[in-house]
Amino acid sequence: MASAPRRHFAAVMARTGAVHAHRTSNGSRTSPLVDSQKHLRRACAAVRLASRLCADVQRRLDPEDAAAKGDASPVTVADYAAQAIVSHALRDEEGRLPNMVAEEAADELRKCSEEAKKLRSRVAALVNETLAAFPDTKDQNLSEDEVMDAIDAGAAIGGPKGAFWVLDPIDGTRGFVGMRQYSVCLARLQDGQLELGVLGCPNLPTRALEDGDGDEDAALRDQGELGCLFAAAKGWGTRVGPLFDGDVVPSGPPLLLGA
Repeated sequence: MASAPRRHFAAVMARTGAVHAHRTSNGSRTSPLVDSQKHLRRACAAVRLASRLCADVQRRLDPEDAAAKGDASPVTVADYAAQAIVSHALRDEEGRLPNMVAEEAADELRKCSEEAKKLRSRVAALVNETLAAFPDTKDQNLSEDEVMDAIDAGAAIGGPKGAFWVLDPIDGTRGFVGMRQYSVCLARLQDGQLELGVLGCPNLPTRALEDGDGDEDAALRDQGELGCLFAAAKGWGTRVGPLFDGDVVPSGPPLLLGA
């Protein structure tokens, strides 16, 4: 039987994974599965990168870091860097940055002050450290300007027409600084309709949940059993798999509500 939190995730994501077809502009029917698979794969890869980045930052937090989210705190650095790495990973085949609605802007990083120079250096270093840790991205290295441009790709305003991404790089700041649960949340909308969604949960165990999995030491437990990736797309359903190992896109059977 599925645990209560996983049933909750399934219920939330099922609205995205509901099976249906849609019509193109000329009236012919197309498969949402075909339309969204490349976006889903890109989204899962992006969330995996950002989740690894955030997990590494969280495990290095000290009590002073957890006390507040200052302009140059590790939490702020992680926010900037996670948004940059997701934006970079979502580039299209021609290398164009995505149309994305997100939290951060690079205005503070672009300033000429010594504090801004140090902050953007830390953000860029964290992005490149994470890219270097993955086989598919180990040869990619972004300049500080490229990192700031990637962050500013999150300045889209959205709307009922066209396609855009929506990102929350660290959903659950209190959980993050408290060494508990948080998630990296990414979705894609097309003409006002939710097309797909991906959640990276670095501290959620792959095993059955137990009492204490939401406690303050959740991030410090055996790393081999932590990390879940939830992915949902129209016409494809909702699936869950390991966040840091296995296929880029979860390959298990679709989750069943009430199971």
